[in-house]
Amino acid sequence: MTRKRYDTSDSSTDSDGASDADRPNPRPQKGGTIPATAWVLLLLLVLVVAGTLGATTALNDPPDSSSSAVRETADSNDSDDAAAEAPTRAEGPVGTAATERPVASPSKLSAQSVTGSTSPGTPKPSSSGSSGAALKLLRSHEGESFLEGWEFFHLADPTEGQVNYLDQQAAQKAQLFSAGEDVLIMRVDNTTKLAKGANRDSVRIETTSPITLNSLIIADIQHMPTGCATWPAWWSFGDPDWPDGGEIDVIEGVNLDKENVLTLHTDGDGCKPADKPNVSGKIMPENVVCDVASGNGGCSYGAGDKSYGSAFNDAGGGVYVTKFAEEGISVWFWTRASIPPDVLSGAPDPSTWSTPTADWPSTSCKVSKFFTSQRLIFNCTICGEYAGDPESWARGCKDKSPTCSEHVMDPSNFDDAYWAVKSVKLPSDFNRTAKPSTTAANTLSSASPSSVFTAPTTGQTNIAAIGPYKLVRSYEGESFFDGWDFFTEDDPTEASQSLWCSILRARLIAGQVEYVTRAVAEANGLISSDGGSAIMRVDNKSQLGKGERRKSVRIESSEPAEIGSLVLADITRMPWGCSVWPAWWSYGEPGWPEGGEIDVIEGVNLDSTNVITLHTKGDGCDLPAKPDVLGSLLPDNNVCDVDVTYNGCSYTGGKDSFGERFNAAGGAVMATLFTEDEISVWYLPRARVPQDVKDGSPDVSTWGKPTATWKKDSCDIARMFSAQRLIFNITLCGSYAGNDEVWATSCASKSATCSDHVRTGSNFDEAVWEIKSVKVYSTE
Repeated sequence: MTRKRYDTSDSSTDSDGASDADRPNPRPQKGGTIPATAWVLLLLLVLVVAGTLGATTALNDPPDSSSSAVRETADSNDSDDAAAEAPTRAEGPVGTAATERPVASPSKLSAQSVTGSTSPGTPKPSSSGSSGAALKLLRSHEGESFLEGWEFFHLADPTEGQVNYLDQQAAQKAQLFSAGEDVLIMRVDNTTKLAKGANRDSVRIETTSPITLNSLIIADIQHMPTGCATWPAWWSFGDPDWPDGGEIDVIEGVNLDKENVLTLHTDGDGCKPADKPNVSGKIMPENVVCDVASGNGGCSYGAGDKSYGSAFNDAGGGVYVTKFAEEGISVWFWTRASIPPDVLSGAPDPSTWSTPTADWPSTSCKVSKFFTSQRLIFNCTICGEYAGDPESWARGCKDKSPTCSEHVMDPSNFDDAYWAVKSVKLPSDFNRTAKPSTTAANTLSSASPSSVFTAPTTGQTNIAAIGPYKLVRSYEGESFFDGWDFFTEDDPTEASQSLWCSILRARLIAGQVEYVTRAVAEANGLISSDGGSAIMRVDNKSQLGKGERRKSVRIESSEPAEIGSLVLADITRMPWGCSVWPAWWSYGEPGWPEGGEIDVIEGVNLDSTNVITLHTKGDGCDLPAKPDVLGSLLPDNNVCDVDVTYNGCSYTGGKDSFGERFNAAGGAVMATLFTEDEISVWYLPRARVPQDVKDGSPDVSTWGKPTATWKKDSCDIARMFSAQRLIFNITLCGSYAGNDEVWATSCASKSATCSDHVRTGSNFDEAVWEIKSVKVYSTE
């Protein structure tokens, strides 16, 4: 059944940071400088509230964005068999408390609606090895830390179900979930007697980071919810909004169904099963049109015996594997007794598997057109549009209760309404072992080895030896934006978290932009990717009133770049002009500043020289004493630690490395080497891009001196930096471009203030990113 996409536009997340008054802060995320006039105002405020400051000292301290509740544990000797038995309640609730992510993706639930979400930290890597053609694991959700990387949805059920989805704190208090050593339990409340029409408590969890195209998802499930009134699902939807990004239903059924139904839903016509699919499942003749405009059925396959409900549970559950790839979407199902040995051993080899249960090949469904990065979801709703439908209810449940709603009143009806999930695993490089074939429907990858690696697609996880490095992902061409999340919260380039800035920051130095969703950006002509390059721009048409915010774009990579990466950004054109503050940068998971920040491109207004900067949380990272680089140290920016200053530790990027002159020279390739041994950045102007970069086989050892570098002997990179989420953005004014001193140096003749300059659309004709590609290589 189609699920309506919930609205995530109402966000109240507010990210602040402290500031340094030594110089204007060149940071695209937080911070700012304090104008001289503000010191006077600050002094007055101090005098007024002097009697209360002692009691409010905590207001001046930056919040600990990584804090979490102490995990609660309970003794457990559950075996696999015991874990699959129905618990009366979820035993030993565990999990982390809510944490507010400073730069959340717009497609994620807002801080307002997900105050009970788990920390968006990187899920733990699996210890499973690989051999031969077996695949390596990118990440694994399992054991006591299963819920790291998931958030609890707790808005009204979009399918009009008779449930209350609880946030993590409430679900933990109600004992509706537990994450033990062997299995994650998520259940519907089965102890509370309800009045007629009342909603029953339940759980719905979603991954904080979506799964990009060319991924393999392996879900090992011991028990699924079953019984009259239940409507469980293991499914996904595409960013940024439903149904634009498509929907993949891997497990879905209602009431006493015996067979699982695997379904795709798309926005628009053009996706369907193959005419003669080579699958073990069967096409559902009543559900053959994927387009949601035709109704809610979607295009479906039946998964066969023991694939759903009590029969699935009695067989000990099984494994569902989903291939989400450009050449097609396929699903395999195996009962517990028939799981392939390579999957059981943690070294999956898709080339050895039999035909899939369901398949939608690219020949009948252009996946890259209809599907974007997918957010994975487990949930169990009650009644609603499907389970509560009178026709559905009449098939097996009418003798239990006259209506679905009446059935909800008795808690004992939901003793079997629980998920028991052993693990969800994501191999990192499944295309590497794909066999060449001309039949996309029957193979994991229909591309030949040469074609797989010469033109990888957005978010692709191909790994092949290319020079000394392996290509992990490439964002380019028409699908450039598919591997990115569109940030739509308030611009975080504001003021410090001192008391005066908490009161005045919005009026004084907030970035004067409205970051928009992908759909809005496309509708307003702010992005495009159909001309060989990706375009992102600030609105240059609208005339604004004083103080109004101008529409702009900020995108963040759905997948972070791990330590041990080389990131190449081929940029033809960057934004420039008065009030413009563009940046190509990254911050570390799970949140800023604990994971560090790397600013590869940053400047403001009419600058002509780029500034390359690191920011860290705490002492332990410094500039080298005598760096062997082509860039120059920036004397005023020599401390990386944000607890001391928000200026960071910086190099200047060389002649014509920013703004109008950068664009006139045809742009450049900005290369960032991010390893435990060093963080180094090369500015490679268009006329001097190395041949190995042009050929797709980069080798940093041939490039000569970097523009900027931080070595491990002066910077503990492994401690100060975690996997980095890549970001392009364009803000306006804010704590840097709008700083009075900075504005006066180059732009005062254009407009009296930065805010005044924002009102005229034509001032932003040059506020454009034009990007040929971003490629991420593994150095390990």
